[in-house]
Amino acid sequence: MLVNEDLGAFTDFAAALGRRIAGFENATAYGLLNSANGDGPTLTTGNAAVFGTDAARANKAGAGSALDLGGLAAGRAAIMRQKTLDGLPIAIGSSMRLLVGPNQELAARQLTVSVAAT
Repeated sequence: MLVNEDLGAFTDFAAALGRRIAGFENATAYGLLNSANGDGPTLTTGNAAVFGTDAARANKAGAGSALDLGGLAAGRAAIMRQKTLDGLPIAIGSSMRLLVGPNQELAARQLTVSVAAT
């Protein structure tokens, strides 16, 4: 059976299993990050892992905004002003990505992809 495995049943099964595991891990990770009303899990230090709550690391907007150039600029500025726990700048470069849902994909592409004029 292993010698004459021309249809790829074993490899197809392993690939499908890998896709299911990756989907489960993604759902688990994003569920954890989205816990506590979007603040993420609380660390033993009392702060959230993703969005800092103290003044030196705070990068969570007070309220959401439309996906436009002003909102994108404000978000990027907040991320770039982040500091380490001891107050040093993190110095995140300009290689940031937007994570949006399918309804906002076109607006995100319009804001982030430059179109070369022909």
